[in-house]
Amino acid sequence: MKRFLVYLFTIIIAIVSGHYLGNYCADSNEYVSWLAKSLKFGFDMQEFNLNVVSFTFGLHLSINFMQIFLIVIAIALSPTIIKSIK
Repeated sequence: MKRFLVYLFTIIIAIVSGHYLGNYCADSNEYVSWLAKSLKFGFDMQEFNLNVVSFTFGLHLSINFMQIFLIVIAIALSPTIIKSIK
């Protein structure tokens, strides 16, 4: 359980910090601005109307290269963090 929580926590930190660092790199010079380019995928909203209840589903995800880079680093460093917690 501890292993799962450490992996989850480090990946969440990598995603959040990668978002902000990626946006910061977008305004920087041309050598690091590519880190802010994002991959977007998902599907538009679909509405299901059952006369009594109406459901609307939709999903859009966006991930930039800085987030991918930091997620890889987080996965690589998680075993070291787990060993230091023991």
